[in-house]
Amino acid sequence: MTIRLLAFTDRGEALARTLAKHLDGEAARCGPDCPLSAWTKQAFSQGDALVFVGAAGIAVRAIAPYVKSKASDPAVVVVDEAGKYAIPILSGHLGGANALARRIAACIGGQAILTTATDLNQVFAVDLWAKAQGCAVPEPERIKCVSARRLAGEPVEFESDFPLPEPYPAGLTPGSGAGFTVSIDRKDDERLHLVPRIVTLGVGCKKATTQEAIEAAYRTLLDRSTLHPSSILQVCTIDRKGEEPGLLAFCAAHRRGPVRGPGDLHRLCLRREDRGCGQRLRAGGGAGQRRDAADSQAGSRRRDPGGGFGAVASRLEVAGCLRYSSWASGPASGNT
Repeated sequence: MTIRLLAFTDRGEALARTLAKHLDGEAARCGPDCPLSAWTKQAFSQGDALVFVGAAGIAVRAIAPYVKSKASDPAVVVVDEAGKYAIPILSGHLGGANALARRIAACIGGQAILTTATDLNQVFAVDLWAKAQGCAVPEPERIKCVSARRLAGEPVEFESDFPLPEPYPAGLTPGSGAGFTVSIDRKDDERLHLVPRIVTLGVGCKKATTQEAIEAAYRTLLDRSTLHPSSILQVCTIDRKGEEPGLLAFCAAHRRGPVRGPGDLHRLCLRREDRGCGQRLRAGGGAGQRRDAADSQAGSRRRDPGGGFGAVASRLEVAGCLRYSSWASGPASGNT
């Protein structure tokens, strides 16, 4: 987690640098060489968390032009320069601001001031659980529907393509009613969709295959399947294709760094039982390259003669148990 801290006074700077050591972050002092707007713009786009050591109003005005979505915004925490309070003001659950505020409070002997209703009422927070389980939340605006039902004491139903352990948190029950789903597939309904990021995309290509060609094959893959694009965790290829400009550009555009070669694959692989392969299609050749990379990474042993672009879904029993072994999502899970 990349944490950037900014202070405005001598006392605040001393506290920011102390916190930076504890949090493995980077501290700066606002001034002529570090303008507030420039620092905020860079930290908001490149950092995972921003910590303002100063007034909350300064932080609110500074981040306002860059706030977009709770699914993508970094955590923002304000700490007073006396070190008494740590207040998360943006991305409390998905961004991790609440957890960061607790860490900061523990470091300085202060108090974390949380304002999220699920935390205060100790009910199940679906977004916090999704983050803990490594799920993407493609429709973050629907989180409030689930939270509102639980805060009102109403039941929430859920459907999952993966086994979830019993007992379920209070108010949650299996079913297809109002609530949420857990699946790597696209769903056409109004429920909140939680998408486990567990799919490995294996890519093989001829030399000098362009990014456009790979993008076209990727779009075809999505069109021919029900796979949700948010489920893709990583892109895999073989060693000798790991420096292809077109492939690197594709990975950069989708923020999925390429994993290459047996060494990288074995380091990232979990022990797991294969339960299926996804769609395959041609993208400029390289069927063996794609197959070796994706099959190695996802543990697949299936073989097919076609295609140069594959998606192997790691919908695997052991991986599922590892990810979904607990409903706990932190102190606010309502199940502690």
